[in-house]
Amino acid sequence: MNCPACKNPLVAIEYHQVEVDYCTACRGVWLDAGELELLSEMTGGPAAPPPSTVSPAGTEKPRRCPICFGPMGQRATEDEEPVVWDQCGAGHGAWFDRGELAHALRTGGADRTPVLGWLGEIFSADFGGESYKEGDTPC
Repeated sequence: MNCPACKNPLVAIEYHQVEVDYCTACRGVWLDAGELELLSEMTGGPAAPPPSTVSPAGTEKPRRCPICFGPMGQRATEDEEPVVWDQCGAGHGAWFDRGELAHALRTGGADRTPVLGWLGEIFSADFGGESYKEGDTPC
């Protein structure tokens, strides 16, 4: 499976029987359908509220699902500083560009903190602890 942003191959990382796909080039993350809920359940966090649909900002190229190649729509949390990500219209999963996951780790609502913190620990441990810095740009 290739990255929806930069088209490089995604690397599958299995952690506690949950597989997430990671792009080593642009550092984006693909979560298959149901994985976020499964991770939430595993970490003891409640299910996240349904995301709202947002209008494309116009600065980001539309992404295509790495499974069905169909268009993905943008979704956002309803926090004060919303996290915007791409979600497959056919329900195959969600794509977080590099800055989107880091932003979620910093500002995600309390109901999502356990699962997003857990994901952050995976990538910190497996990829040298580098983190997104303000001003970094995704692919």
